[in-house]
Amino acid sequence: MHKNATITKQVIFKPNTMEAVLIFQSYELPSWQEIEPGMMFTHLEKYSDYVRIRTISQEQSLRLDKELFIRENGHPVKPYICAMDGTILAKPEEIGWWDCGEDCDSYTEIGEKEFNLILENEGLIDVETTYDDDEGYQLLYMDGKVIISIPQEYEESEEEYSGEISNHFKTNDNDEESEEW
Repeated sequence: MHKNATITKQVIFKPNTMEAVLIFQSYELPSWQEIEPGMMFTHLEKYSDYVRIRTISQEQSLRLDKELFIRENGHPVKPYICAMDGTILAKPEEIGWWDCGEDCDSYTEIGEKEFNLILENEGLIDVETTYDDDEGYQLLYMDGKVIISIPQEYEESEEEYSGEISNHFKTNDNDEESEEW
């Protein structure tokens, strides 16, 4: 996919989402590897507590001194989506689609702007899910990548939604809940 890729949304009457958190994990570059276009680094803005993501461009990668840049900016980072209990739900190569809400009729490829918007929201995201009778709730993949958005408020009351979701986890007539989720 190219940088400004989009995918048309399928008609979904009520999205199933799971609350999760987007984190950025640093990794050390091998001594032989140079800083490449598309690599992400964290950046603490001056006079602020906000951490931002900066993506290296082709031009920047050609003129960077790797050792000096890493000494000043730290190691590169990769995004991961984690459940609220810390379980990794999606690895960097699986993170790709951004749902900008009801105002948009397509998903866009996630980038620096969207990552920074998520960081402003303390990393909290919604990840779209699908339900299968055999598998239960699973992440929804489109072209091998998950779809994420800023958590949305839904018109349906929390009690109605919680009741509907918990009905999918019933395991027997005693109304006990399964621990599949």
